[in-house]
Amino acid sequence: MTQLTTHFTLEEFQKGDAIPPACIGIFTELAEKILEPVRTEFNQEIDITSGYRSQQENAEAHGQPNSEHMATTFMCACDFRVKGLGQRFVFDWMRNNPSLPFHQLILESSGDGSSVIHVSMNKMMPGVRSVLIGATHNAAPYTKVDYVAYVPPQETGIATG
Repeated sequence: MTQLTTHFTLEEFQKGDAIPPACIGIFTELAEKILEPVRTEFNQEIDITSGYRSQQENAEAHGQPNSEHMATTFMCACDFRVKGLGQRFVFDWMRNNPSLPFHQLILESSGDGSSVIHVSMNKMMPGVRSVLIGATHNAAPYTKVDYVAYVPPQETGIATG
């Protein structure tokens, strides 16, 4: 196992094809700057349901042709659930948190009533946020949701490690 952060391994983001070595850094950042704060806030285990996807895997998952799941050195995405909690509760906390550097945040629901949270990082679009609610596998159009703008750590006056 390749440990990326205290609670996350590289293998959790790898559901099919191997993650290219050049993309390990961006998945480490996603785990460190977004998923670890979620885990800390709710003190619950996080189940990553989808991470890196090859082009073929992305097509099979009905992903967008430009999906950030098809990671590069500057962008990546994952879908996850926080165990034991309503995903809408977690999603609302994330969208209203100015310190999480996500690019895209989507609450996706399926016909069986379950939900998953999609989150991405994109270093080519710092501070740009897209927050949506929709159906899994792009089964229905997404709708925009209000959110709080990202505030980089140096602008909050909070010391960072």
